[in-house]
Amino acid sequence: MAKSNLQQVFSWTGFRGKTLWDWLQLLIVPAILGFCLSWFNLSENVRARRSVGEHARESMLQSYIGWLENLLLGEELRISGPKSEVRNIANKRTVAVLRQLDGERKRFLLRYLYELELIYEDDHVLTLGGAIGRHHLRLRADLNGARLNELNLTEIYLTRVDLIGADLRKSSLVKANLIGANLQGADLREADLSEAKLFGANLSGANLSGANLKRAEMAMANFRNAKVTPEQLADVKSLKGATMVDGLKHN
Repeated sequence: MAKSNLQQVFSWTGFRGKTLWDWLQLLIVPAILGFCLSWFNLSENVRARRSVGEHARESMLQSYIGWLENLLLGEELRISGPKSEVRNIANKRTVAVLRQLDGERKRFLLRYLYELELIYEDDHVLTLGGAIGRHHLRLRADLNGARLNELNLTEIYLTRVDLIGADLRKSSLVKANLIGANLQGADLREADLSEAKLFGANLSGANLSGANLKRAEMAMANFRNAKVTPEQLADVKSLKGATMVDGLKHN
């Protein structure tokens, strides 16, 4: 009797005769829909922020390029003195822009500056000390003779890149990926190559005086006529198959 009365009391709600699964659907389905809606909104916000960030970085790059070309054509940046105001301003803005760009745009800009011969060997116009940072620059072209000394190139990606005769003195190349890179005759004095990957790299004739090679991976590398000490090589993680300074293969 009590049960019948209770059913009559709640019959108006429409819940009479509901099973456990019915009740679970009433509770779970709205929760799932709410979660999906929140996730969708969050994803849209993330995509929107990324799009805005991409647009801002592209605008910054194009604005810098236009500004630099004006300096080269109108302010004679290329023939300005090393301590001139125009060169000082150009260098500071270049460093500021490089620090804010993503890895792919840094790659583009670095290559652009190289092709303009603004960071080339002793005739360099710009100094990029500390500007590149930890981004992965995937360069698929050469940087032969580039002046890249005293840069923070930690974890940079330079696989199979030509760096023949490049100046990398005192640069940080910690954990850098230099697999198959051509560093023939490069100046690596006091560079930090700890934990760098140099598998199959060509270091023939390179100057590694004072360089930190601790736990560097240098299997199959070519050290023929390179300036490097046995003590430095003792810190290397692997030299298997490497061609040593005297031309002999390491077991």
